[in-house]
Amino acid sequence: MFREIVIVGLVSAAVVYATTAVDDRRAETDRTIAAEQNKRAERLENLRFVRERSNPDPNTLRPFAGLDLEGAILTGLELPGADLAHANLLETDLARANLTGAMFFNARLTRAWLVGANLTGADLGGAIAPAAEFHRANLTGARLGAHLAGANFMKANLRGADFGSYADATDADFRGADLSGADLRGAELAGANWYEVCWDASTLWPTDVSPPSSARECSAA
Repeated sequence: MFREIVIVGLVSAAVVYATTAVDDRRAETDRTIAAEQNKRAERLENLRFVRERSNPDPNTLRPFAGLDLEGAILTGLELPGADLAHANLLETDLARANLTGAMFFNARLTRAWLVGANLTGADLGGAIAPAAEFHRANLTGARLGAHLAGANFMKANLRGADFGSYADATDADFRGADLSGADLRGAELAGANWYEVCWDASTLWPTDVSPPSSARECSAA
């Protein structure tokens, strides 16, 4: 009799434990789903907030610092002078956007798509932008003291760009880029691709880097 009571008790305890475990997993799943739904809702609201402020007027306030815009489609928007410091722009599409004078301090730009974007005078100081796409982007006078490993600068306009006291541009692709007057002295350039790059006498190179042969003449500014 005692043995049967013990067995019944053990079985009951096991059932309670299993039920509790299932309930805990279900509750955790519900919390995860709710968190993802909240995140999507927040990103949609952030996207609406940004798009409402798209116009050519550089005096329009664009306080986008810290916004989560991961994966957002911001193609061709007019956002001059935008404050995107600390923003999450992971894989965000900013192709052909007007971002002249924009602030990207410590922004997350990993695999961001900035093809053909106008980033004249933009500040990317401290930005995390490995594998970002700057193909044909205008980065004239931009401040690029950022993490740019593997970034694509093919045919980009980097005239007068300043890579700051430190920039990680290892394995970056500069094929066909214009580096006239750029300051690369603080850049780590190991593995960079310089095929058909353009530079001139005012381009400043790190002391441990032998400047590549300029395969073409720089076009007029």
